[in-house]
Amino acid sequence: MGNTKSFQLNRVSPSKGNRKILTIVMDGVGYTNPGANITSEMSNEKGILPSESFLTGNAVNAAYTPNLQRLVSCSLFRTLKAHGTAVGLPSDDDMGNSEVGHNALGAGRIFAQGAKLVNAALESGNLFKGDAWQKVVNREDLKNKTATLHLCGLLSDGNVHSHIDHLFALIKGAKKEGVKKIRLHMLLDGRDVGPLTAINYIEKLENFLKEENSPSFDCKIASSGGRTFVTMDRYESDWSIVERGYQVHILGEGRVFSSLLEAVEKLREEKNYYDQDLPPIVIHENGKPLGTVEDGDSFIFFNFRGDRAIEISRALTEQNFTAFPRKRFPKIFYAGMMQYDGDLKLPELFLVTPPAIDRTMTELLSKASVKQFACSETQKFGHVTYFWNGNRSGKFNAEFEKYVEIPSDLIPFQERPWMKSAEIADETIKQMYANSFEIGRINFANGDMVGHSGDFAATVLSVAAVDLALGRIMKAAKETNTILIVVADHGNADEMFELDKKTKKVVYDKNGLPKLKTSHTLSPVPFVIYNEEILEHKIQLKDNLPLAGLANVAATILELAGFQVPDFYEPSLIEIKGSKTINKKEDILIKKNNENLFQNKNFSERYHHSKIALEFADTIAKLRSPSGCPWDKEQTFLSLRPYLIEEAYETIEAINSLGDKPSQKKLSHFCEELGDILLQVYLHSQVALDDKLFQISDVFENINHKMITRHPHVFKISDNDIKNADDVKIQWEKIKRNEKPENSQHEFQTLLKKALKKRALPTLNFGTELSKRAKKIGFSWRTLPEVFSDVLSEVKELQHEIENNEIDTHKIEDEIGDVIFSLCNLVNFIKETRKDAEHFDFDLMARASCEKFINRFFEMEKIMLEKGAPLDEETAQKISLDQWNDLWSQAKKRRYR
Repeated sequence: MGNTKSFQLNRVSPSKGNRKILTIVMDGVGYTNPGANITSEMSNEKGILPSESFLTGNAVNAAYTPNLQRLVSCSLFRTLKAHGTAVGLPSDDDMGNSEVGHNALGAGRIFAQGAKLVNAALESGNLFKGDAWQKVVNREDLKNKTATLHLCGLLSDGNVHSHIDHLFALIKGAKKEGVKKIRLHMLLDGRDVGPLTAINYIEKLENFLKEENSPSFDCKIASSGGRTFVTMDRYESDWSIVERGYQVHILGEGRVFSSLLEAVEKLREEKNYYDQDLPPIVIHENGKPLGTVEDGDSFIFFNFRGDRAIEISRALTEQNFTAFPRKRFPKIFYAGMMQYDGDLKLPELFLVTPPAIDRTMTELLSKASVKQFACSETQKFGHVTYFWNGNRSGKFNAEFEKYVEIPSDLIPFQERPWMKSAEIADETIKQMYANSFEIGRINFANGDMVGHSGDFAATVLSVAAVDLALGRIMKAAKETNTILIVVADHGNADEMFELDKKTKKVVYDKNGLPKLKTSHTLSPVPFVIYNEEILEHKIQLKDNLPLAGLANVAATILELAGFQVPDFYEPSLIEIKGSKTINKKEDILIKKNNENLFQNKNFSERYHHSKIALEFADTIAKLRSPSGCPWDKEQTFLSLRPYLIEEAYETIEAINSLGDKPSQKKLSHFCEELGDILLQVYLHSQVALDDKLFQISDVFENINHKMITRHPHVFKISDNDIKNADDVKIQWEKIKRNEKPENSQHEFQTLLKKALKKRALPTLNFGTELSKRAKKIGFSWRTLPEVFSDVLSEVKELQHEIENNEIDTHKIEDEIGDVIFSLCNLVNFIKETRKDAEHFDFDLMARASCEKFINRFFEMEKIMLEKGAPLDEETAQKISLDQWNDLWSQAKKRRYR
């Protein structure tokens, strides 16, 4: 690996014909429940309003997205993890976000991120030992109450920008240091958590303060406001947001209330505010603001995420600040939870060291003199630049990097849900036709920014707008020799209503309306490669990366561009399958025959069949997921065995009942039983996938390969003169003899080998096959009396064991097995010696006996019913054995009359 300066990308195949690779990030577009999708429903002519996507608040599925659906149907489509440990967060219960998502996309690796770093620093105690804590908190002025410590940040447990537990830890740490007075400046969330949850967090904070406060320790809430209206702007989108924050936190200017709880309740009564939109709030005590910031005070901004912390940090630390008039600029000791911009060294003091992200894709490509392009609107411009480049401002080499920012609208995004998708597409297509780059990335902010508004209808439009732009770029890709990688950075628009964690059903408020959800989701995100046909070689998705995440995308981009993937990157999602050049007659014939397989089916039908198969696999996966069915989650290969056998029997029974002219009812039943067999195939495959053994695609690939290999007369030019079924059987045997397993030279070549291949048969049939093989090699009874004698002998041995005073259950089991195997010998002997008994099937015989018993019992119940005494359980228990025998005889006579 080496260090950054010494590492160079190695190009193993040159770029040809101005070939380009463009990554499109559909921000906030998670992929979940694809079966309830309006676009696929419309293609199947099932109407335009599928109830599920609208009723569950899935704006992605409710939007009309023909271009996205076209991509989803591609062979190079899969989903990726975009939350939790896949992007460096503490656990898989943590939602992903745009910051960590773009870090992973651009760096090709997983780095411990904000919350995880802070948690570790707090648990180890290193945060309180660090230089920043000592300089900002461990001060005599704070201990003698001549100065105040101010803590400002987002009050929630969303774990995207901050966590309330971090605030509690800082308060306790400061108290332990001897700090006497703390003032809190709380920004209300309603975005990474529910839109109307502020009161829950305020009450939790106030209860905490009641326990911590004492005559010698004074910690109170001084100011507040909603995060999107106060303090937390980003990318210099709207400095007035930061100005309002400065005025309320520093100067104590804003609407006055006696407590934060009172403020939120009154403001909601006056106007239907969501938490994130609440105006500036100042808490007064004795007619004065509780916590203005003065010279000599200490101030910690405890958000760990950088994008919305940079501007307020600048306003509180820059001497020559010009974004807005500050009125007064107190000299304070300032620290951030983390350093929010490493290049600008902002802030100079920080409590936790941010992840050191080096050797990002942009950096390596710039050193390799590869032209790159990045574009988005203001709201996400920093994500395709700063975060993509490893939390680094500026460019690595301006000669090879072209960045274009489209200014965002300065109004609520739900009022313009299309945002700047058209303008971003315009600029991108222009650069594609100009061949100005080789590797590019763009971001459509709509799904995330409009999704955060909680406006379902607007979010549906926002996703449709992205799809429209996507279609334009797809068309341009075909004309400009461009490969597209379409992905998302996390979910949001796919879950706009609160869902119960256990039932996954929508939660309703007291008015009967769905509770809105404005935070990100835990959904996987789509990933697809489009227009790969322009490559000189075939590629396919790897099937050994079921848990792949966003960090795998960088290596995929580099491999598509012809570079050797760095060994320190997460592995590529693709593998090369060889040249596309076809120069063999066999290959041409295979292609022709594969086309003939669907010659009477149009694309829509083939897509429909593929879609159903994918949906069924998704259904089985959900049954086995942590939140799935308790029964299905516990199943193993061993526990499923009896169900597989049962379904096989029921399918055979359904076949036997068909007859020459089966009724629609019998055909439907047969269809249902075949479905049950398919269920077992998928369920076993999902168990295998969960155990990281194989997946359903391997099952299909193996059987497809076997069928093609076993039928050279269909799929290849062959010298075999195949005219009838017997010719095919002879050919099969010849092919099977040549298909020796790799370890065949170590196998013990037993004389029973042929019979052992039948192990998968039902037990009685397997026993018959063993008997058949034993007879063929001479190890069996040769006459009927000998065979009968063996059966009687085994029965007597069983009787002896059962009548023994000291019963040995293991011996009884053994003897029962011997009786059954002796019957297998009898059945096989009859089959071998009687031509009219060649069809004998021991398993079906036993089954038939069971059916006979059932039918005989039905007849007995009829007899009792005719006598006016229905045969229920209570009546049955009163019948003597002689009466039962009499009923049995009567039923038997009816059967043969």
